[in-house]
Amino acid sequence: MNLIIYEKHPNQQIAFQHFLLGLKTSQMHYLASDLLKFGLSPFDIPLAIKRAMIVCRTAGKEMTDHFYAVYTFQDGEQMKDCKLSSFGYALVMLNADIRSKKVAKWQVEVINRAFGTK
Repeated sequence: MNLIIYEKHPNQQIAFQHFLLGLKTSQMHYLASDLLKFGLSPFDIPLAIKRAMIVCRTAGKEMTDHFYAVYTFQDGEQMKDCKLSSFGYALVMLNADIRSKKVAKWQVEVINRAFGTK
């Protein structure tokens, strides 16, 4: 008879945390680079993300639930990007450059929906 001895792997907890992180980020359906379509510049987006992260931290929200740094390709070039939850995306849009007409329209639409105004 063969006896198989299973030993606790020292990295099981790390592996489980990676699994949870993968699960969490799979629920983040937005990329910060998507904001380029709103007319924001690659220089404006990091500032909006930074402000949104400050709001998130100040409100006591878990940052990793809403923001996750990744690398993506844009026009054939690798760039630093950020996966965003719906909440994270909304915070970034609320802190984006208001000179963008698309950002301003989005903000007004959110307020109209929130307060039932037009």
